[in-house]
Amino acid sequence: MDLLATAPVEGASVIIGDITEEATIEQITEALGGRSINAVISDISPRLTGRYDTDQTISLELSTMVLDVAMKVLQPGGTFITKAFQGTGIEGLVEAAKDRFSNVQRFSPTASRNSSSETFLICRNKLPRVRKRGSGLTAMEQVSQHLGGLGVLTEEEEEGEIAVGLRRISRKEEE
Repeated sequence: MDLLATAPVEGASVIIGDITEEATIEQITEALGGRSINAVISDISPRLTGRYDTDQTISLELSTMVLDVAMKVLQPGGTFITKAFQGTGIEGLVEAAKDRFSNVQRFSPTASRNSSSETFLICRNKLPRVRKRGSGLTAMEQVSQHLGGLGVLTEEEEEGEIAVGLRRISRKEEE
């Protein structure tokens, strides 16, 4: 699946949609027809703003969303691979993955520049059940708890709506 149309791939279903929308997740589920799959490979990336903190935060959120979708469609023993940018909160994503897979490792592609923060999380052997620490939680909930512990997750209420998001707290705000 992708946001943009792509050339057809023989033997594959191509879904044009946004992973952040429930309708897209439903399309994926329908395309699978109730079957589980062996692997989910995600090269997801935010539309880069040029502001590292913003780009890294959005990358973390997208990769975590894809992990939650992967948990719905992968069979036990399956593999999940996603791209993420190193930075605040990445350890929360790694821990959430470790609660769901028996083998989790990070790799930086040799094709990436030395200064690149791009990394791939390779998760092998999906566990039949989420480990105790993550039991009853989605990966997003686990990462949100991790970020809350770091002081970078905020919830603000505006006009009766709750806005959930991530932002870095400046040193002035901490004082």
